[in-house]
Amino acid sequence: MLKIAIPNKGRLSEPALKLLNEAGLKVESGRQLFCKCGDVEILFVRANDIPEYVQDGAADLGITGIDMVEEAGARVDLLLKLGFGQSKLVVAAPENSGINSKKDIKNGVKVATEFPNLTKKYFNKIGRKVRIVKVSGATEITPYLGVADLIVDLSSTGTTLELNNLIVIDTLLETQAVLVGSRKYVKHSIVTSLKSVIDAKGMRYLMVNVPVKKLEMVKKTIPSMESPTIIDLAEKDFKAVHTVVKSSQVYDLIYNLKKLGCKDILVLSIESLVK
Repeated sequence: MLKIAIPNKGRLSEPALKLLNEAGLKVESGRQLFCKCGDVEILFVRANDIPEYVQDGAADLGITGIDMVEEAGARVDLLLKLGFGQSKLVVAAPENSGINSKKDIKNGVKVATEFPNLTKKYFNKIGRKVRIVKVSGATEITPYLGVADLIVDLSSTGTTLELNNLIVIDTLLETQAVLVGSRKYVKHSIVTSLKSVIDAKGMRYLMVNVPVKKLEMVKKTIPSMESPTIIDLAEKDFKAVHTVVKSSQVYDLIYNLKKLGCKDILVLSIESLVK
């Protein structure tokens, strides 16, 4: 039985559940530690434990953040970027601290973080000796409490930092949710299903009836993934053209297709897409 570890709470939990359900695994959320979906077992664990569970073989696959994989130093393969949970791991300082860039950071400052390993690596790289204060949450309040001079924390929009009068000094890494596991699972049906859902995001299925005399021009106009599908119609002056396009292209496409005399334009969302 294939075991997939996913976060039991936090910013990656609900999107991970949603992705698995869209891929065909009917996973029920709750307070359970695991659930079975056919021949797949879902393990609900802490996101920062997932890299080591996968590394040690307790789980075959796992959904977690790049930041957590790097923090753990886990020997796992990154199989898929999942397109959610995007944020940056940043160094931030109080607005009135006089620290406006990494050049202003002096030796001996206290740095609060949930990422001690990545923090130590960063400050070693820039040649600063700092005191790392490990915390388990609410990192942004530590300068106000006098616990730390700087923080290293995740920031997605910057709003939380701004509300706490903190400014970004530098970025350690950019992160998002990823599927990790052994390379032997790259072609597994579960990985293929997850990838098909991800690839379908932002794509639309376009169907349009095209005047035969404008067919070649339309084929050049439509930015299809591959060659579009051309279908004969009962109305011999028209051909049906089916293709997949980016959702961002739909507005301009409809305008241009109408100008070319096309009709019966239909745009559909796509649940999954196997390339």
